[in-house]
Amino acid sequence: MKDIFLKFISLYDEKGIRPFIEGKRGHPSKFLFVSPNICFFKIVDLPRGVKKVDRQFVEFNYANLSPYSNPSYFFSVKDGKLMLWFYPQPPSPYPVVLPLGYIATFLEKSGTKLIKVPLSKDNVALFLIVEGVLVSEVVHRGEEGGRRNTIEMIKKKHRIEEIEIVELAEEGELIRRGLESLSFLETLNLFIFPLFSLNLFKKIIDEVRFPLILLLIALMVNDYSHYVLLGKRAEALRFELKELKEANLLIESRLKEIKKYTRLWEAFYKKEFQGVPLLDIAERVAESVQEAKGQISWLRLHDDKLTAYLIAKDLANLIEALMHTGLFEEIKIVGTVRKERKGKREWAQIEGRIRRND
Repeated sequence: MKDIFLKFISLYDEKGIRPFIEGKRGHPSKFLFVSPNICFFKIVDLPRGVKKVDRQFVEFNYANLSPYSNPSYFFSVKDGKLMLWFYPQPPSPYPVVLPLGYIATFLEKSGTKLIKVPLSKDNVALFLIVEGVLVSEVVHRGEEGGRRNTIEMIKKKHRIEEIEIVELAEEGELIRRGLESLSFLETLNLFIFPLFSLNLFKKIIDEVRFPLILLLIALMVNDYSHYVLLGKRAEALRFELKELKEANLLIESRLKEIKKYTRLWEAFYKKEFQGVPLLDIAERVAESVQEAKGQISWLRLHDDKLTAYLIAKDLANLIEALMHTGLFEEIKIVGTVRKERKGKREWAQIEGRIRRND
């Protein structure tokens, strides 16, 4: 990319308004470098808090520094310093206009150096650069002896004791070496992007206008179709949600009924059977009857009552054994006691009230 620019570099005339890129025959150049012969350079400190510097800011605050009426200008910002170059309006507009002093800052981005560039037989441009910032731009007109005095004055003004002097053969060398030191991104920002003029932009818009319109229409139709589809899907989901809510209400109602009956059964069980282990009672009654050598014809346990039909040789002894278990508050015979004619066994129905463990 840089080689393309280097092929077209040419010298300036005495007024410094000659394009350094000729372009094709018959076509005007797009680039202009301005010589220090006609540039007025000024460097100022930016006020604190200023974060953005644009052309409007420069015109409003620093246009009064120019010695020219209705001037053109170029500016650059680095390390809180604003570098300004004012120059007369060029004879024709150029997308890219760069002062030679600005190009000099590309060569020396660190340290303190003085760049000498011959402009003509007797004129020499002196660029003092400190850490990549141009702090002084002077054109000396005269012989070598006076030139040394000018350099000493520059050193004294900026309080510099020792300085390295870089001597270049001509303006073209300054431009060439400055371009060679640029990065690709810097080259794009300074040269390529400004070439995309308004006419080219309009031409591009004219070419893509109708395809863009068709594309937008297609996107709108697609978005509308998607919107309708989403609306139908949302309606179906709302209907499904309504059905699920109704089914859920029915399930909740049935769960409430089940919980209600469960609580009733739990209360009934606690009331009727708490402290009455029926299986244990039946087992202990059977053991007592067996120890007394009796028999149980039938037995029923209900609530806190035991009803049984017992057979034994001594029924009274059996009833006393049952009372000794501690399970009953009382036992009584219901009806009459019957006896075998030939045998010695007795049988009768008894009722016993079970003792609760409250």
